[in-house]
Amino acid sequence: MEFNNAFLGSFALPAYVGSLPVSSDAGGQLALSEVCNILLLPLGGSFPTTWSDLASLQAAIDNTDTTGGYGKWLSGKGSIPASNVLTAPMGRQHLKKVGAEYTLTFEVPIWCAAYYEACRTIQKNPTYYNLWFFTVAGFGFGGSSGIRPYYLHCDLPKGGSDGAVEVGIITIRWRADGDPARVSMPGLNGGTDETSELSITMYRQQFTSVSSSTLTWTQNNGDIPPSPTVRLWVYQNGQKLMPGAYVVTEGTGVGESEIVIDTTFYTDGNSYEIFAFF
Repeated sequence: MEFNNAFLGSFALPAYVGSLPVSSDAGGQLALSEVCNILLLPLGGSFPTTWSDLASLQAAIDNTDTTGGYGKWLSGKGSIPASNVLTAPMGRQHLKKVGAEYTLTFEVPIWCAAYYEACRTIQKNPTYYNLWFFTVAGFGFGGSSGIRPYYLHCDLPKGGSDGAVEVGIITIRWRADGDPARVSMPGLNGGTDETSELSITMYRQQFTSVSSSTLTWTQNNGDIPPSPTVRLWVYQNGQKLMPGAYVVTEGTGVGESEIVIDTTFYTDGNSYEIFAFF
């Protein structure tokens, strides 16, 4: 079985575990694990020169590109369960680990026709992509070359419950010798490094049946979090809007800021819910 993803390096033994703190109370901090973004980059696209640098990563992204020269950045929510370990028998009583299989399930809101068509394209199982994924704790995963999936699909279910909205459920599978490299990306979540304490405070404000595309944010004295494209979430009628669907202006008045919804998406009578994470 061929593996395109080698993250652990040589399996030469002995492989000793490195230095560890003696106690779990030694000042560490648990990291939130939900996947909030994925980057799909065509094999012939412009790779980030330094994948762990946010500016370099952003230079490889252009959601308006139609040539396959740049990656596509998708926001949503996802998870990766424990891997399925692949083994081969070695004699009568031993098994040799030959790799592992991973599955990422990622849900994106279908907030415009372009997203619907993107999901239909993914249904063709185009495995000529490299993948990186990112968590709400501000970590990026994938290493310098990304992850090469062998399976890529998207379901477009139609829920029957009251208030159900259209979503795309992307399933990505790959085989590797182990989990991908992880790096802290300060600009992604406003943190500083892997050892920084993770402390998140959430603020929420609702706007019901509005008659103006300008939403006045007054929570937390009107302050807007750093990196608002990542840490400010705007929902329209239950569907999360992408950052390009609105403009954030901080300090428009005493104790307030404004979020203006683009006219392409705004309609009188819409309801909005805004979450800010500090």
